[in-house]
Amino acid sequence: MSNAFQRAGGPFTAAGRGAGFWRACLGLPVSGWCAWQRRRGRYRRRLLGWRWWVFRSWPRPASLLQLALCRRDFGLPLPARWRAPLTAALPSLPPAAARRARDLLAADGGAAHQAMLDRRQAFADWLASRRATGGLCLVGNAAGLRGSALGGHIDAHAAVLRFNRWQPAAADGAAVSRLDVGNAWQVWVLAPDLRQAPPPGLSWAMFSGPDPCAALARWPQAQSLEQHAVPVLTVPLAVWRALVRELQAPPSAGVLVLAWLRELGAGWQGLSSAGIGWGATPQGRHHLLAGHGAGRRHRWDAERALLQRWRAEGLHDLAPLAQRPAA
Repeated sequence: MSNAFQRAGGPFTAAGRGAGFWRACLGLPVSGWCAWQRRRGRYRRRLLGWRWWVFRSWPRPASLLQLALCRRDFGLPLPARWRAPLTAALPSLPPAAARRARDLLAADGGAAHQAMLDRRQAFADWLASRRATGGLCLVGNAAGLRGSALGGHIDAHAAVLRFNRWQPAAADGAAVSRLDVGNAWQVWVLAPDLRQAPPPGLSWAMFSGPDPCAALARWPQAQSLEQHAVPVLTVPLAVWRALVRELQAPPSAGVLVLAWLRELGAGWQGLSSAGIGWGATPQGRHHLLAGHGAGRRHRWDAERALLQRWRAEGLHDLAPLAQRPAA
């Protein structure tokens, strides 16, 4: 193991060998602080710097993996010189940690990565044709959709992208109807822990996050989509990286997908949104799920400012068309 770390090169090897005992002792509490910052969504540069400090103080497989995962959180790919020590560390890592290490090793190269690049190109071509013949609409799940009567405006687009669970059912009562949210649904943006069969006719599915393409093979929901012949996408790592740099936090799925759609279309032409960045109402934040709270890892104030800037640049928001103002 030590030879593998030495072959990796870089500044951390010598620093790790020369670290004092007190620095090694501080590694555990500092690592705990880093984990706490990540859970809070505080993706500031000092978090990455302290992860470096922990590894330099105690260059072990677990601390190397945590540093590599932290870099991924920031949208940074695995450095080439780290591949050998991380590969050598696999037998000494617990099973769950080893799986995450293998995901990192496979994320930015190999057959799965190339297949994703080809799939993204096909998606870009598919979007371009629909953008030119009716436009795209990205529909969030804001509570402001209740009573909005925007369903017809949403369905008028050539392609509609939606998130997670959005379909009104009988159990949801009269709080929201298809009149409010529409029916059209070609692209599904979803969380990996969602368990729901895809609907007939779905054209694409997309998982958010810092390009988790290497993990798709072991996610049941991704496998279910593939079995239903629905091609699965991830957002490029560079899009995630740019947003983390601006927000200093992990972006929400809505902002992440909007940023990618803008990049694919070289601007906002032909792109509308509804139910994204609308905030809460007295009934909550989600048009279906009562009591659904805001994720604590996102910087909602920074995202609202970013969305306002995008709208000023040309992103078309459907809120002014709603029967009652969105909160």
